[in-house]
Amino acid sequence: MPPRYEEWLAHVFEHDVTKNAWYFEIDAPDFRGADEEITELITWTLNNSGNDLTRFSDEQVNQGLTYIFNNSCSNHVFCILD
Repeated sequence: MPPRYEEWLAHVFEHDVTKNAWYFEIDAPDFRGADEEITELITWTLNNSGNDLTRFSDEQVNQGLTYIFNNSCSNHVFCILD
């Protein structure tokens, strides 16, 4: 397990679900890391999603995955491309 995995899960998925999603708020938290670390965290999330994401609602998972893979929500998807 990557060292910051639990921190990553909380950052991506542990938010109240709102119409405009947490990541569009002006004071939305940011998660910074090297491209390699972010890629490892995304990979670990996807490989373990059947267990690790069950504590979140479907709506939280939806918003979290949108945050990861939609580049209008974050730049994390570019880590995979790099």
